[in-house]
Amino acid sequence: MLTSLADARSRSREDTRHAKDLAFARARLAAADTGAFTSFAPHPSAETETPSNPQGILSGVPFAVKDNIDAVGLPTTAGTKALNRNLPDRNAKVVQQLLDAGAYLVGKTNMHELGLGVTSNNGFYGPVRHPANRLRSPGGSSGGSAVAVASGAVPFALGTDTGGSVRIPASFCGIVGFRPTLGRYSTEGLVHISWTRDTIGVMAGCVTDIAAIDDVLTSNKRLFKPLDAAVLRLGVPREDFYNDLDPDVACVIEKALEKLADADVKLIEVDMGTPCADALTSGFPIVDFETEKAVTRYLETLSAPDRPTFETVAATAASPDVHQLLQRLLDEPVSPEAYAEALELRDRLRATYRRVFADNTIHGLIYPTVITTAPLIGEDATFIHNGRREDVLRTLVANATSAAVVGSPAISIPAGTTTQGMPVGLTLDGLMGWDRIVLSAAGTVEATLGESFSFCPSYGARPRPA
Repeated sequence: MLTSLADARSRSREDTRHAKDLAFARARLAAADTGAFTSFAPHPSAETETPSNPQGILSGVPFAVKDNIDAVGLPTTAGTKALNRNLPDRNAKVVQQLLDAGAYLVGKTNMHELGLGVTSNNGFYGPVRHPANRLRSPGGSSGGSAVAVASGAVPFALGTDTGGSVRIPASFCGIVGFRPTLGRYSTEGLVHISWTRDTIGVMAGCVTDIAAIDDVLTSNKRLFKPLDAAVLRLGVPREDFYNDLDPDVACVIEKALEKLADADVKLIEVDMGTPCADALTSGFPIVDFETEKAVTRYLETLSAPDRPTFETVAATAASPDVHQLLQRLLDEPVSPEAYAEALELRDRLRATYRRVFADNTIHGLIYPTVITTAPLIGEDATFIHNGRREDVLRTLVANATSAAVVGSPAISIPAGTTTQGMPVGLTLDGLMGWDRIVLSAAGTVEATLGESFSFCPSYGARPRPA
């Protein structure tokens, strides 16, 4: 099982060929067992055993990328039938940066179709299954990337985050998922659904590894160092982000906060008004207005013989929820006036963030990543939450959307597991541009809580889950 970048580098130095054989074997096992992968890179031959950059920070490290990010030699389908013949002729910039640092690509990961959902129940490729319970969703839309890491197939993977699509599956799968400030990483070579909210994100087993990948993707050379616990000040927005929690989630979160307080982390209750509701009110019209235009821009870069139209993508979407959404976008488009109003509300939410951070002198906000645990596979429209039938999408993104709308950096780290053994994530959320502060704070919280994604042992040692 690959638990960290250091572990992967060490194994590669000992026996490069054997390490790569194992990485591809684990990835194929994860694909067969959980549906995590959609395609695989060619297995390295003897001639390509030497890393592209033997001295690189990621030399000999395998990784995976979500199937809406371009990689030469592999189709970029975004999980949808209309793009299944799309073979890009160059790598997305983020992929090339990782390759230049010495890493090698194992394959592309399964996802919620076009990134327009949070369960990764893909109608074209089949569902991604939770690594600890095959009956449950790993979350989405970057579910395959989360499972690839949580299963030990790769030490890190790239996903994308529009409204929580990196952080939600990270929370459900018990790993670390980082959404950077909007624009921090290049999105060249990405099948966008929203230029205002999309960002590529990183998923790994620990905060230190997230910081190392951030170094590569930003050409940063500063040493990563967690903050001293006694210095760390975190805002607790109880009036909104802690509403309607599943009791099991609430129990895990409160125990985590108690542990942080015992370690002298300063937890300051802050009043932010209604950021979760405001983010949903502004966020959905923004994405609905931008999706057709964003997807069409990508389609226009494809070669003419294999270039579908957005109408074709909508008509052939295999996931019922995505097909219905795309048809609604075509039949009932969001008006420019409604879009402008949504952006104004977004700007007011950004101002709220700045005010709260300044008034309370905090390094970040801390709150549950998701208010519930992983739903069952097939619960794509509604599910039972706290005794009520609720909308799955709105419930799962309730806490995650504000950072996505604001464009701020946010990271989900493991907070613990419920009595049923399902992981719960805790988010640290900062101001735009405060990525390294958020990562340093997350490193402190991670070390204090002592949680990790080791709930999911290697395939060979794990009993078959229910």
